[in-house]
Amino acid sequence: MRFDWSSLLLSASLVNLALTAFFTLFSGKFRGNLAARGWFLTLNACIAIIVSESIIRNSGLVDEFPYLLFMSTPLLFVIQPALHFYQNALTGKQTRYWPHLIVPVLNFMLMIPTFMMKPRDKLAMFHQEDVQDPLWLVLFYFGYFALYQFFIFRTHKAQSEALENEYSKNTLEWQKLSGRAVAISGFALFVIPLILSVQYFDLPDQTAGMITKGASVIFSMISHVLLISLVLSTEDKKTAQKPGKPDKPDQDITLKRDTLLSFVKTHQPHLNNDLTLNHLSEQIGWSRSELSAVINRGFRLNFYDFINSQRMEALSERIRNEEDQTYSLDHLVETCGFTNYVSFYRYVKRTRSMTPSAFVKQVKSQK
Repeated sequence: MRFDWSSLLLSASLVNLALTAFFTLFSGKFRGNLAARGWFLTLNACIAIIVSESIIRNSGLVDEFPYLLFMSTPLLFVIQPALHFYQNALTGKQTRYWPHLIVPVLNFMLMIPTFMMKPRDKLAMFHQEDVQDPLWLVLFYFGYFALYQFFIFRTHKAQSEALENEYSKNTLEWQKLSGRAVAISGFALFVIPLILSVQYFDLPDQTAGMITKGASVIFSMISHVLLISLVLSTEDKKTAQKPGKPDKPDQDITLKRDTLLSFVKTHQPHLNNDLTLNHLSEQIGWSRSELSAVINRGFRLNFYDFINSQRMEALSERIRNEEDQTYSLDHLVETCGFTNYVSFYRYVKRTRSMTPSAFVKQVKSQK
């Protein structure tokens, strides 16, 4: 047995998967969202099995554990659908599962004879030389993974838009970064066709082995990304919404727009950096969907940008106020509702295409 560098790195990913499962089950993540929790754990289980088989192959343990060979093959077609289902569950989107499960189920059925083989026959198949997978299979892997990567990035975009319509807290950027990390992790799956492609090149055994081991380590990076994304994500602490009258989002949008502006100017809820759509709807006495409709249609903004625009106005007033000249910009930024200077900097760069110092000069010149 030879427990080499690749097996050590793969083992580290198993530790991360265990930590991820612990956070998922006991830390309060996915509170009330059983679908997201279930698919996230399914995704972790698939990766753990694939990584375990990679350790067996890379460490020379194949002869000791022949019954574990080829167990990961069907799971390669499950990971990306599971990732796609997990993202949809986070956004609350209803998904038809059965079309996405056709290929994994068919692949599993085709592998049943291999699973039923005796260990010595599995070993003979594993050690057989000069056997190549058909080229169409490699191309199918590439096409399959590319299709689901498109689904995953499209769902990530919808997830980001949903977050911006719920939260005004600037740390939701960490939440969006968490979702982006998960979406990008799907690219690590493209090492599977890479491993299959090695057989078509006349490479020395040592070089081919290095590529295969390196690719398996890249695949194991998914576990690290999932753990990081879970740590970055925040718990969903939405408050219960009181039942009210049926919404009429198209009625009197202009009037409600003025009412909302007047309420914001008077009560200044945007100075609270923990403000959410739920909290503001309770304060003004509207339902969440009614408030969301007024902001989206009346201002052509999402909730995040609407609240931050009010914070920018409050900050501009403080900058122009001579009594506030002694305070640092960091202090003024936080008192106006931004979580910190970094969040303010990112918002100014994104919406004004200027640095904070340039923004301050512009405001002072408008006295």
